[in-house]
Amino acid sequence: MSNERQLRLFDPPRPLLERFGTDFFKRIPKGPGVYLMYDALGKLIYVGQSTNLRQRLKSYVYTCPERSSRKLIRLVHAVTEIRVQTCADAQAARFRENQLLREHRPKFNRANTYPQAYLFFALQNSSELLRLALTRELLPEAQHYGAFKGTARMAYGALLRMLDRLTRGTKSWMSFPAQICGERLPRRMEFRLDHLGTFKGVLTASVSKFLAGESTQLLDLFQSKSEPRLDGHLFDENLFASDQDILADFFERGALRNLTLRRAHQISETWIAKEKLDDLLVPSMVRDRRKTAEHAPEPGAVQ
Repeated sequence: MSNERQLRLFDPPRPLLERFGTDFFKRIPKGPGVYLMYDALGKLIYVGQSTNLRQRLKSYVYTCPERSSRKLIRLVHAVTEIRVQTCADAQAARFRENQLLREHRPKFNRANTYPQAYLFFALQNSSELLRLALTRELLPEAQHYGAFKGTARMAYGALLRMLDRLTRGTKSWMSFPAQICGERLPRRMEFRLDHLGTFKGVLTASVSKFLAGESTQLLDLFQSKSEPRLDGHLFDENLFASDQDILADFFERGALRNLTLRRAHQISETWIAKEKLDDLLVPSMVRDRRKTAEHAPEPGAVQ
């Protein structure tokens, strides 16, 4: 019989229950707020938020090695103190969580702890050259788009390859510059435009509108003008399709999302400051949660 199907002779350890007792969890408010977990040295190691603090924290009591991640198991064994801060509503709790994450960067948190790592696309173009860069800082004499989070690097690589197809007529991955096919992409790349005639104006405008979330015309140009060679090289076809999918996903989850935020908050620039991005996303995250889980319990919570 496999280990997964064997019956336990003993109940799994409940370190939080043993450490704090049942009365502690009964006293936790049921409303929205944030919770802060500390280790034996008094260091803040995790911050979370919930619309129901009592229910959420009770869910940690019943963590089980068979169902919970190793990270969660390590967390509950390290916690020696829990503090809660109530908030007026779910949105206020999200804002407070973001503030604490940026300020303390607890070791068991990852998301929203380091906005300095978010990225901008920087675009410069002239009659002869189009320069594209992926950067953490605003560059002089460039038009910026962002800030973007996780999908930006993959989109940058796909965009470099697509621009190489359009400006040099590249058909095969073997003809790409080596640096745009590896994991370590160049921070900046130049593409010559002086041989493109009237098409260069269409191309540069479509790149700008794509990164700004205003139009997907660029994807149509890629599709119509840079088809891979169809002579049996399946890898080329798959790479072309993959780059198309990556850029389409980036547009929806990154560029278009940022455009919506800029319009909602009347931001005139084509970029959002990195330290503001997570907070501007809070209202939409709260709305999405209400739509998809209005009556559902917190993930892992015990009824």
